[in-house]
Amino acid sequence: MAEQVALGPLDSREGGNDNLESHSSEAHCLGAARSTRSLGWRPTERRNAVGARALYMMDCGSGEFDYGVLVAMQRPGEKVVSPFSACLIDTDDGPVLVETGIDPDGLKDPTAAAGEKAGAVKLLLREEDDIRMRLGEIGLMPEDVRYVVLSHMHWDHAGGCRFFPHAMCVVQRAEYRFALYPDSAFRKSFVPHHFRGVERLDLREGDGEVVPGVWVLSAPGHTPGQQAVLVSLPESGKMLLAFDAIDTWENIERNTVSGIPWNSALALESMHRLVQLAKRENATLVPGHEPDCWSKLKRSPDCYR
Repeated sequence: MAEQVALGPLDSREGGNDNLESHSSEAHCLGAARSTRSLGWRPTERRNAVGARALYMMDCGSGEFDYGVLVAMQRPGEKVVSPFSACLIDTDDGPVLVETGIDPDGLKDPTAAAGEKAGAVKLLLREEDDIRMRLGEIGLMPEDVRYVVLSHMHWDHAGGCRFFPHAMCVVQRAEYRFALYPDSAFRKSFVPHHFRGVERLDLREGDGEVVPGVWVLSAPGHTPGQQAVLVSLPESGKMLLAFDAIDTWENIERNTVSGIPWNSALALESMHRLVQLAKRENATLVPGHEPDCWSKLKRSPDCYR
């Protein structure tokens, strides 16, 4: 059994845990999954099936912005460099890409990547942060990807969707609707040209399996259709990728959501739920924008197996 990532066991982290303990054109769309948001949900693991074989964590650049974006009401005015990432899961059913990174046009034109958010974020990108180049590092091309899973559709997660028109895009139905017709107060985080042309849609309504060994977990709050991803690996065990449902470990320690949630109460409930699911499933929990993440995570082309 390979050693799991030393991200700091939840039980040993000071603060937060005592509070969390008590909380538990839609062309080619597939049928929506049944909505299940209680801790009673459990991943169904198929007998004699390996499912997911490897997980590659891909560095897609970073951005500099106010720390309060990550943890509400903390360190106002202080700038922090936060990572952007994507994941490639090698499975028996083909490559599953989670997130599509930053629009590579942002190298020359920040507005192309971040839209109206470009003025609030300093993009720190390199050519190799292009999702196509990250895939190339592990011997894949965009057309090899069978599924694209989007945790949500903000500009820093959906910037490369146009490179995968053939792949089935797994996203929560509530997220897809909101991305196309966002409330005015939240529209700046969505850049419509990023997902224009995405037609092969698997619109979900809750938790469910993507392929054997990979599940999506409904975690609304940051956006209406935010979802996390649970992966079961043969050597590393289970890894719960929280993405923007939990930006940093400080969110857990302070029992505080990010600074820009669509719905703060739902975001807090979702954070509690993911923490408890990670404990129950003995899963390694990975926050989505932890500034120090690459000192603790294996970075592609290295992987978890």
